[in-house]
Amino acid sequence: MSQIELPHGVSTDAESVHVVHGVYSISLPLAGWTIARVRQELAGRMDIDPDAIAVVEGAEADESTVLAPGQVLNFVRRAGEMG
Repeated sequence: MSQIELPHGVSTDAESVHVVHGVYSISLPLAGWTIARVRQELAGRMDIDPDAIAVVEGAEADESTVLAPGQVLNFVRRAGEMG
C-alpha cells in the first residue's frame, strides 16, 4: 500500500482519481485500479462500509469497474440507511 502514502493525501499526478466517502475526500493515483481494489485499500482509512454502493461519475458502478484518470468515485449508502 506504500504507493498511496502521499503527503496531505493529495496527488497532482495525471493518474489521479478522486475518492469520496462521507466526510472523507482524497485524490490519489488510482487510475487503472478496480473499485474492489480501491475499496479494499481505503476501507480502514476512509471508514468505507462493505455494503456502500460505488458510484462513478454519478452512475452506480460494478466492483470490477476499472477507474480512469480524472474520474470521481463516491461510496454511498442507499437512501434511508442509518449509520
